[in-house]
Amino acid sequence: MISINPKKILHNQETTWLALDLVMIGLLMVNLAWLVFDWMYATQWFPALVSQFAPGASAYYADHVHPNFWKIDLAFVTVFLGEFLLRWVVSIRRKTYLRWYFYPFIHWYELLGCIPLAGFRALRFLRVFSMLYRLQKLGVVDLRGTAPVQFLQRYYNVFVEEVSDRVVVNVLEGVQEELNADQPVVRRILNEVVLARKPLLIEQLGRRLEQIVEDHYGQHREQVSAYVDGLIAEAVDESEDVERLQRIPVFGKYGVRVLERTIAQIVFAVIDGAARDLKSLENRGFVEEVVSTTIDELLEHDAHFDEVTNEMLVDAIEILKEQARVQRWRKDFEAGSDDGSD
Repeated sequence: MISINPKKILHNQETTWLALDLVMIGLLMVNLAWLVFDWMYATQWFPALVSQFAPGASAYYADHVHPNFWKIDLAFVTVFLGEFLLRWVVSIRRKTYLRWYFYPFIHWYELLGCIPLAGFRALRFLRVFSMLYRLQKLGVVDLRGTAPVQFLQRYYNVFVEEVSDRVVVNVLEGVQEELNADQPVVRRILNEVVLARKPLLIEQLGRRLEQIVEDHYGQHREQVSAYVDGLIAEAVDESEDVERLQRIPVFGKYGVRVLERTIAQIVFAVIDGAARDLKSLENRGFVEEVVSTTIDELLEHDAHFDEVTNEMLVDAIEILKEQARVQRWRKDFEAGSDDGSD
């Protein structure tokens, strides 16, 4: 149902033009309805049908109105053309468009609709739609709840999605063809995208590395210590020199245990100190240097690395193509069918 907001008309700076729009819509509707009626009157069955209900009026219309309908339509055309010229003059004074002669080109359907010929009269429907759309944007009327607008919006969304999806798929297929043709796309991405943001990447990756150490090392510190103890114990047990030390009377076994514990403490202290140093701001430069060197090594030209990267990009694009092919509008239609709206 169409809803009208009178407050928007009264409090709008363009009140006069809004009122003129409403008047012109009324005249257009009357004119178009009369055009359809007169067109139907040119058939054989319609006058006979009207004669059954109002023979006098039918005869009068057939004798006096129908033959001179072009004169009546000309009166409407005069009003429409006058309103068109008025808006053109106002657009020139307000400098609405870049050039004064742009108005008739932009509103071509209004100008052609003023031609009193059957083929051009149909363009007056476009004028009705354009005026309703303008009133909708201004909030004077609300057509979103009407069945025709909902119908058109629904199928318009389907059309737009289908067209846009096909465009996206075609573009992605073109990129895939370039990648498969061994075009230097990957190398351009690395050089023009990654390298251009290298300082930012170094900073962010360095912070991320510090955060990872801070978040996870503290939680697993005891497990690291136990792991180091296990490695040292295994290495000590497998060492022939340590086995000979154990044979020394009295001191042998005790000395080996002390040596094993001391080595484990030293190794763990080194690991623990390194982890703590990574979180320290004083070593930020070292961390960034490590990250920078890693990025440089990754970006160094390598045929195998480029091939692997190409394959990754092609597979990623294939996933994007599959996602683009998903017809989201089907869900709306299925939901509408479930609700019984179709």
